[in-house]
Amino acid sequence: MKKKPNVVLITLDSLRADFVGYQNQRERNTPFLDSLSKKSSIFINTISPANPTFFTFCSLMTGTLPFTFGKYLGIPGNNKIRTIAEVLKENGYKTSAFLADSPALYSIYGYDRGFDYYDDGYSDEDRHSIPGKELNEKVKGNFEVKKNEPFFLWLHYMDTHIPFFSGLDEYFYKDKNLSEREHKKNKFHKRIKNSVKNMEIKDAETTEIIKEAYRSCVKYADQVLKEIVEYLQAKYPDTIFVIISDHGEALMEHGMFGHEPFSLYDELIKIPMLIYVPSLEPKKVEKTVSLVSLAKTISETVGIKEPQFQGNNLLKDKTYSSVNNISRILYKCRSPHVRLGILDNKTEIQGYTELWSFTTEKEKYILEKDGGVEEYYFLDKDPEEIKNLINDRTVNKDDILEKLNKYIKNSV
Repeated sequence: MKKKPNVVLITLDSLRADFVGYQNQRERNTPFLDSLSKKSSIFINTISPANPTFFTFCSLMTGTLPFTFGKYLGIPGNNKIRTIAEVLKENGYKTSAFLADSPALYSIYGYDRGFDYYDDGYSDEDRHSIPGKELNEKVKGNFEVKKNEPFFLWLHYMDTHIPFFSGLDEYFYKDKNLSEREHKKNKFHKRIKNSVKNMEIKDAETTEIIKEAYRSCVKYADQVLKEIVEYLQAKYPDTIFVIISDHGEALMEHGMFGHEPFSLYDELIKIPMLIYVPSLEPKKVEKTVSLVSLAKTISETVGIKEPQFQGNNLLKDKTYSSVNNISRILYKCRSPHVRLGILDNKTEIQGYTELWSFTTEKEKYILEKDGGVEEYYFLDKDPEEIKNLINDRTVNKDDILEKLNKYIKNSV
């Protein structure tokens, strides 16, 4: 009996699609990913179903639209919900996870469901996000499987997450002379803390410096991925690699900095997704797809049917259901730092409404469930989502609104 292929899921926190080279040729931050993309299936209009991390990963790991499982913080511990790790484990996979200390993904929130080994990176003695190169060494030193045992390995990296410290020494303003680099670096360190605290970057100069720091993080992460992918490929040749982000990062495009659940613009929900399957020919998919479909795609690609997973097999299906067009966040909840409030208190979320969007390759409709927000954009003509056409009488948004309202009506 032929061994099932291994699966490595690599997630990079807060990586925007437009800072990845194969998505945006003006950015040259990701030579390794660009090279791998030529041998892979790439999905250039991938959206996250939610934002931030603790909303997105519930959806990603369970293959369901966000919050359909009746809980907002973590994965509920009941038999109604299945995770991709549980499904693969039940079908003979060894399941392991190594995470770079993301508080939103600690095992107390249920993300260890289905994993034989789950290292969430938490340490009482040394609280910090583990740098990617350090996480790679941890994987090399602790991950091992039997020769004929298929495995599912999840690696989560935090290098592209605020406060953007990774890669500063190696890549930050590398084209400048040493004194100018140090001058810019000093300005970055002085200004990043207040920018994060206030969720706002005060001026254009600081915005450019912080963007360059973010760009440096992306370059660093690309080299980290090169190291671990090449290591695993050499050791385990029959391996599928899925490389994604969970959400993007706002850099003042709409007056916001960071990734709190305050909007559904592309800088926050458009993300890169690359799937490398050794036996498949490379292809570029332009149709809008969602991380919701990832669990079904992984399971069916290795020959496993799981009816509870929503969405599509993105590598095989010819048409995609509209579940791939939906994003949903809890809106107007605690501010200004929703993430920190929730994680510090470890409680479910109070006092919110819901913000939904329906995104296609050319259009986006944004709607607040209880009223107050309604926006419509032609993305092909207005990719920065500046001109709200909701009151333009020539715009026919009825079809999108009808599909979106179906999901709103059936939501928890």
